[in-house]
Amino acid sequence: MTDNCFLCLEKAKKNMCPAGVCKMKCHTKCYRKYMEVNGKKNITCPVCKSVKLNKYNLRKRNIYKRVDKNEFIKRIKNFLFLVEQYNGTDNKKEIVIEMFEFIYYNLWFLRKYERFANVFKDKLIELYIQDNWNYANEVHKRLYGSFIR
Repeated sequence: MTDNCFLCLEKAKKNMCPAGVCKMKCHTKCYRKYMEVNGKKNITCPVCKSVKLNKYNLRKRNIYKRVDKNEFIKRIKNFLFLVEQYNGTDNKKEIVIEMFEFIYYNLWFLRKYERFANVFKDKLIELYIQDNWNYANEVHKRLYGSFIR
C-alpha cells in the first residue's frame, strides 16, 4: 500500500480503512467527499472491501434492545429474508453482522433455546472454516470465550 491518498493521489498520513484492516491512506477532507458521494451508510473500505459494523445504523434498527420471544423470531426471519434479497457478498455480510449483533444483545434466547444455539454455533463455525470469514470467529470468541480452532 502506498502513502498516497486513494482519492487525490497526493501524500497522506492518516489510515482511513473503516474496518481497520488495510493501511489505506486518505485525507479527512477527501474521505468526507467520498462519503458524501457514496452515502454515509457505506461501511465498506473502498480499497480492501472489508466491512465495518456501523453502530449508528444498528441503533436506528433498535437491535441493541432486548426483545421478547415473538419479536426475536420475527426479527431473525426478517434478517434472513434480507440476506436472500441482497445481491453481492458485502451486502449480505452487512446484514449478517447486524443479525449476529442482534443475537449477541439477546443472549437469553441462546441460553433458553438450545436447538437454536446449536444451529447458530454451527453456522459461525461454517462461516469461519468454509467461507474464511474472520468476523464469525470474533463473534464465537465473544459468545463462547474461545476462538474456533
